[in-house]
Amino acid sequence: GEQRLQKDGKDISLTPKLFEVLTVLVKHSKELVGYDELMEAVWGDTFVEDANIRYSIHNLRKALDEDLIETVPKRGYRFNADVKSFSKEEFIARHTQSANEADLIRGDASPQGSTDRLLQQNGQTGVSPGIIFTVAFICMIIGVFSVVWIFPGLFNSDANPPLVVGKTTYDRLTDSGRAYFPALSNDGQKVAYVSHSADNKYSIVLHHLATKSETEILKPQINAPFSLQFSPDGNFLFFATISREKGPAIYRIPIFGGEVKLIFKGQINYFSISPDGEWLAFYHPEPEKRQTNIMMCRSADGSDQRIVSTRKDPSVYSVWGVFPAWSPSGKKLVSTVFTPKDNAGSNNRDEDQSPKRNHLVEVDIETGEEKNIRTPDWYRVAQAIWIDNGKALMALAREKKGDPVQIWRIEYPSGEGQNITEDTNNYRTFRPSSDGSYIIGETWSNSDNLYLFPIAEPSKIRQLTFDSSVRNGVFGLRWMPDGKKLLYVRTNGSGSGNIFILDIDSTETRQLTFDNGSFPNDVEPTPDGKSVVFASNRTGRWHIWQIDLDGDNLKQLTDGHGEIAPEISADGKWLYYVITKGVRHSLWKQPLTGGEAIRVREGVGGINQISPTDSDKIAAYFFDPKERDKPQYQIVVFSENESNEVADLEIPPVHQFGWNSDGTGVYYGDGGESFNNLWLVSTKDKSKTQITDFADLKIWNMDISPDGKTMAVSRGDATGKIFKISGYRNK
Repeated sequence: GEQRLQKDGKDISLTPKLFEVLTVLVKHSKELVGYDELMEAVWGDTFVEDANIRYSIHNLRKALDEDLIETVPKRGYRFNADVKSFSKEEFIARHTQSANEADLIRGDASPQGSTDRLLQQNGQTGVSPGIIFTVAFICMIIGVFSVVWIFPGLFNSDANPPLVVGKTTYDRLTDSGRAYFPALSNDGQKVAYVSHSADNKYSIVLHHLATKSETEILKPQINAPFSLQFSPDGNFLFFATISREKGPAIYRIPIFGGEVKLIFKGQINYFSISPDGEWLAFYHPEPEKRQTNIMMCRSADGSDQRIVSTRKDPSVYSVWGVFPAWSPSGKKLVSTVFTPKDNAGSNNRDEDQSPKRNHLVEVDIETGEEKNIRTPDWYRVAQAIWIDNGKALMALAREKKGDPVQIWRIEYPSGEGQNITEDTNNYRTFRPSSDGSYIIGETWSNSDNLYLFPIAEPSKIRQLTFDSSVRNGVFGLRWMPDGKKLLYVRTNGSGSGNIFILDIDSTETRQLTFDNGSFPNDVEPTPDGKSVVFASNRTGRWHIWQIDLDGDNLKQLTDGHGEIAPEISADGKWLYYVITKGVRHSLWKQPLTGGEAIRVREGVGGINQISPTDSDKIAAYFFDPKERDKPQYQIVVFSENESNEVADLEIPPVHQFGWNSDGTGVYYGDGGESFNNLWLVSTKDKSKTQITDFADLKIWNMDISPDGKTMAVSRGDATGKIFKISGYRNK
């Protein structure tokens, strides 16, 4: 039935699950509701993370804008407000009287008219007065709030929503926490997924839904498979890998045993298979041309390659972690497009308006013509997949900034949407069943803390922070010049965070910035230790900022197309940063005190590190447009004064690396999916030495102390779980 929350006569929007939580708390007003009691009442036997309760309480407090919910540490919650309950008769009498008084002023004193208007104001028309007294009806008054439950039978309505989210259930298919990238066969009987083992190898496992038995169909290997896709007949599984030796490639393997076959070799990411099984579609980025393409090739052997459509800077296809999805007819693809903020229009859904920053388009296979797809007013949308014979789509979307990524249904072409999942997990991959009755989804959860260990004895690791459901240091971690403190970014959820300083001896922290809704990144202290530079999207676009260590004198240092990854020269004179523009990035520098910017090198994207012993030598994340056989993204070293030469370090294109103290090598983290280790590569002969031998937790960021003896790392869980999600009704 309908559930409504009002304050001062105005509706407050709550999701169904939040309303259930509020209902339990309100019905037990002034009483302690324990964690287990609340979990049982709202989620029942459904498997969900414990963080769901904390997340729900947090969102309720924001929605109510009142300090009504008390946290009782280690026990539960208490709703601290006076609650008055009314029967249906009292509620109708109370509100009909108020309506009659208003009608007298307007000159209309019809009681029936007032009652009809009252019910119409509750969102319904076509009222049958004979039904209203035969149903359950509850009304509670909580201060200036009113909470109303209107159950089925109160109103007649022709409304028939396409999706009803009821008691959604989550059947966990994997237990290891190291399961990723699921695929679902068309017959709905088999799920394939990638498993990461304790010896840091990857296999593909076939899970039978009916029996829950499992078979390993791809033996453990060093390179991680991704983008798993069943052939339409269910006899083959396609997957992609990226290796240093062979570069990116798509392979095929029979699910009941047989040889792995190379299908396509080239610069690809994720891909999909046409309904008839004849074609593969994938994104092909070309940064040197400042464009991204949607391409097709034959699924049997990679032949007949052709470009379906192309987008040029600044509005390009989103290529990371998503694939162009085929329509059931095989005549069009749905794709996600990224448009920089200055080029995006309003967030309305009209096709004749400029699209929002992230939006969906359908692409005609034959002509390459695009048509915008209407969607709800989301903060961000990622993967979308056609369902219901092309009448609707399911998509991964972040509704608001900082919200977790959830699975939604979108009606086509109206764009009306409703969330299917409603929890604190971030979903990275999903596959709907052919009949839409269930979804196979992968959740991806992270909780990261700061650690220290001596380079000479990594086993003597010491944990500095002990937070849960936050990410410490992942998006920024640096030693202060005195070697006694760490500067780091702490983020809550996705899209919001602040800068903190931590004393490594006392572990006391001090907050430096107090932003709400913006995201600091890549912190860098000045050599004198008096201020900090960092990247931030506080204006809606990424720029470089500076702030004193006492939190004063905040100022913006750059104002271009988008600047990230600040780095300061050892003498404190130069500020280096990366300009991001579409698919092509470049490294620039300017005087720290202000002045003209100078381009250093094209193709540098993301992290760049200046050698501690040679200010002209830089290690950087680099794109090589000439590379065809190996990954085009590389970690390289180059001299600023010899801009034509780069030395590929021949290590994975990771985002966590940094110089050792004498400038003879670069530390880096290997690319483990659920855990990883640190290595040192020599810049002279490219030999590699393993530094740590961890068997759990993933290292996301690192920085070596000024004396070169101690490593600080951001390290935490990177848990992948696969669920069968059902319980919603798909009409």
